[in-house]
Amino acid sequence: METSDSARPATLAEPSADGHPRAESAAPPGPPVAAPPTGRKRRIGFLIGLPILILAIVFGARWWAFHRNHVVTDDAAVDGDLYPVSARTPGRVTQVLASENQTVKRGQLLAVLDPSDLNVQLQQAKANLAMEQANAQAAGTGVAITQKNTGSATGQAQAAVEAARAQLDATREMTQAGKTQIDAARATFAASEEGVSDARNSSRSAHAGVAASRAALAAAQQAVNAARQGVVGARAAVKAARQNVQVAAADVAAAEANARRAAADFNRARSLFGQGAVSRSQLDVAEAASVTATAQANAARQRQAAAEAIVEGAIAALASAQAAVSGAEARTNQSRAAVSQSQAAEANAQDGIRVAQAKVNQSRAGIAQAQSGLASAEANVGQQRARVAQAQAGLAGTAAAPEQVAVSRSQAQTAQARVKAAQAKVAELLLQRSYTRILAPHDGVVSRKNVEVGQSVAVGQPLLAVADLKQADVIANFKETQLRGMRVGSRAVFDVDAYPGHEFKGHVASLSPGTGAVFSLLPPENATGNFTKVVQRVPVKVTIDSGVDAAHPLRMGMSVVVTVTTGG
Repeated sequence: METSDSARPATLAEPSADGHPRAESAAPPGPPVAAPPTGRKRRIGFLIGLPILILAIVFGARWWAFHRNHVVTDDAAVDGDLYPVSARTPGRVTQVLASENQTVKRGQLLAVLDPSDLNVQLQQAKANLAMEQANAQAAGTGVAITQKNTGSATGQAQAAVEAARAQLDATREMTQAGKTQIDAARATFAASEEGVSDARNSSRSAHAGVAASRAALAAAQQAVNAARQGVVGARAAVKAARQNVQVAAADVAAAEANARRAAADFNRARSLFGQGAVSRSQLDVAEAASVTATAQANAARQRQAAAEAIVEGAIAALASAQAAVSGAEARTNQSRAAVSQSQAAEANAQDGIRVAQAKVNQSRAGIAQAQSGLASAEANVGQQRARVAQAQAGLAGTAAAPEQVAVSRSQAQTAQARVKAAQAKVAELLLQRSYTRILAPHDGVVSRKNVEVGQSVAVGQPLLAVADLKQADVIANFKETQLRGMRVGSRAVFDVDAYPGHEFKGHVASLSPGTGAVFSLLPPENATGNFTKVVQRVPVKVTIDSGVDAAHPLRMGMSVVVTVTTGG
């Protein structure tokens, strides 16, 4: 394809050496080429660039030297102590003496609750205290009265006892002769009672023997029944074990057939593998099937052997149960014979009881005759004993005098304890009434005011807060990569956005034990598989060295730029 003359760029013709014009080749269009700089321009550029380069080097060196020993963060704010004020007793607000942003002193009255209900309760508690004090005074007086009364009563009772004992001794000397006769009659009666006791003991022994024999017979019969049930269970176990042997034998036959078939398949596969007709994996499958079938056949044989062993154990258990039946039946026969013997012994014991009872009746008749003679002799002794008993009862009543005094003292102590309880109640109500006057807990400025006159408040309900601006400090959140070289006591300076150009001085007071994310409401869980590493920030507390500056007061939450000298 040829290009027309009109499309070609125009060129200037220069004359040749012979005077004829000579055509020039077309040059490609493009930007004009700048002429090379002259020496003067180079000197001007050098003079301008050299100071700029020197300034850049100086400022860069200063920046590097500063940041080598300093760390800076603008993620910081002024912090301070905020003291909450809440109600310590329920009630209705009658006065509010503090307003929002008002400066207050510690102990200054902020609000007043209605103390009417507490005044009524306090009056009731004071009345109760007065009553308990009166009761305690009366109880103390009663202790002294009880001591005097019990002392005189004890002396009278001791004199009466001594007189009654003297009369009793005289009466006993007069009845000594009659007691000798009574002793002889009682000796005869005692011998008769011993015979009765021996007979009754024999009867009890015989009766116990009958009961024991019958119990042994019942136990032997139960043993026979249990042994027979054991035989039935053993027979069932033998039958079940034999069935298990048959099942195991069938499993052995099936497992051996599978093993033989698997072995034949393996042999064929190995032959075909040698001929190249099957692959190595097919040969391995056949070999694994053969080994598995052989193991299953061995396991089936072991199960058959175990089942046969169970059959033998069941047969042995059946024989043991049958022997137990025989032994139990023999013990039953022995128990029946023992019951017969015990019944015969019980009959003999009953005969002995009848004979002994006849002797007892004779002995009682003799005792009755001896007692009729003793009755007149003991009548006087009984009267004297009654008098002695009456005197001793009176003395016993006075013997309880120390206990009565102790009871009176315990009652007085109880009354004193009630007085202390009433005093504690009065003190509690006085303390509750003092809580109706809500005072400032610290010097500061009122904030978060949420209380008005007529409002009913509950215990613990927040009413307002007092912010302490004199103890303001700064919480700076430094990156974890900026903590190298930072220590407690490191010097710090900071600028507050509210006071541009004014520099505050301080030092590092403490470093948080964890990052801000750790103590957040929902801390991140880095083990979920979605972990992305992010540089964390650690809160650092900076204390102000200059104290309160009246010209530049700090408010909590103000934005701050903190610079800490690390010294590294």
